[in-house]
Amino acid sequence: MKKLKQFIKNYWQYLVLFLLIGNLARFFLYTGDDWFWASDEAITYLQNGFKYYNARFISNIISMFFARHFALKCLLYGLSTTALFKIMADTVDRNNKNLFYIAIVLFFLIDNSIFAQGFVWSSGYVNYTLPIMFLIYLIKATSERKLENIKFIPAFILGLIFTSFLENISVLLLVFNFGLWAYSKIKKEKRYNLGFFLGTITGLGIMTFYTFAYRNTTMNRGIYLHGVLANFVEHALPYYFGKSFPIIACLVFSLIYLAIKRRKQLGQKFSIFFITISIVYILTNACCFLNIFDEKLWNFVILAIYTLSSLAMFTRCTNGNLRMRIVLYYSFAIIYIIPIAFVEALGPRLMLFPTVMNIMLILEVQNIYPLKNRIFSVSLKIFSFVLIAFYTLFYYQSKIRIQNYYREFNHIIEENITTVYIKESEFDTTYHFYIPIDYDYLRYYTEFYDIDTDLQEFNVYLLKE
Repeated sequence: MKKLKQFIKNYWQYLVLFLLIGNLARFFLYTGDDWFWASDEAITYLQNGFKYYNARFISNIISMFFARHFALKCLLYGLSTTALFKIMADTVDRNNKNLFYIAIVLFFLIDNSIFAQGFVWSSGYVNYTLPIMFLIYLIKATSERKLENIKFIPAFILGLIFTSFLENISVLLLVFNFGLWAYSKIKKEKRYNLGFFLGTITGLGIMTFYTFAYRNTTMNRGIYLHGVLANFVEHALPYYFGKSFPIIACLVFSLIYLAIKRRKQLGQKFSIFFITISIVYILTNACCFLNIFDEKLWNFVILAIYTLSSLAMFTRCTNGNLRMRIVLYYSFAIIYIIPIAFVEALGPRLMLFPTVMNIMLILEVQNIYPLKNRIFSVSLKIFSFVLIAFYTLFYYQSKIRIQNYYREFNHIIEENITTVYIKESEFDTTYHFYIPIDYDYLRYYTEFYDIDTDLQEFNVYLLKE
């Protein structure tokens, strides 16, 4: 009994968060690809080893479990999200308890469109949120020199697993391993792990050449690669710039505060330059957020200048493990988004990882200059849990409304009405692809809801409001 009480006393916050997130996940509807993963066709793809789909083996299998086992989905949402926030806080400093709650608050302030695609959408959660936990742990293990101590076979398996989630991550890990190998040679100290290195190369090779889609991609005939830098500026950057403004504002003001406190190390000229560019950056983001001004090329230039100058500022006033983590936050975020310049299927979910890296930078500054105030700590705990409760109420109401909408939509399908016109509703960015507007998704949707109908003559048109 005493051990149980001690366990609850030490870990109550994780238990509460696990229950809150698991309960929140109950109100996340299955949409888009979730209907596919629950279909018989998905089983066929699994039996064929996803050879005609993609090489995201781990995420594909987890997505299938999520789509077919609702209780399991809620359980894993609670466990993995709680683990994510704990790893985020422990990577910076396991003794600073406020970091755990700051991470929660900032994560739930992420832009609604990014949150909907990267967290609420089950398939998006598996592909874009789950891997973040592993990447942050990799940053922690590298900075603390634990990566090189992992034995060859476990490290090789980890490399294979990490590269089985997402194409961006496979490229990121390859560059990371080469960079760590080069760093080890320059510093004449072993920082890389050969097993992890070879596992990453093997995993990337499988992802690139295993499926037919990726073979076509390498020959410029596929559906994935088609763009250049202009594609990133025109189509990808708008999902990041001006989005998650509260997080951007917290980051900028945190770095300005750090620059002021470390102005002697940085030098007066650099400090003034950095504060000036920070003000320009936050104002540009504010204008985009408020739809006052949105010049994409200017946004790209100011983002590039601010990123490089903030990295320079951090590296000049930090050292040791902290500097290593900072460099990895920046390099991971940059390498992660570089492939986006060549990708056709873009979406806000791709900006979840760079946004979480911004949160990690805020946590680092908060740990350098912590707010040691009991009132602040208690208020932070209350606010973090109240924020989750607010999201729970919001998605509870959203789920009821959309389920009512689905009942009407299902009735229309069963009545064999051939053409349906749908207006974009207020939930457009709350759920990802919750309206089945193309033929394939209609097939998966009707199978998911067990609707027996002929869809050959059925058409759905989405009307812009």
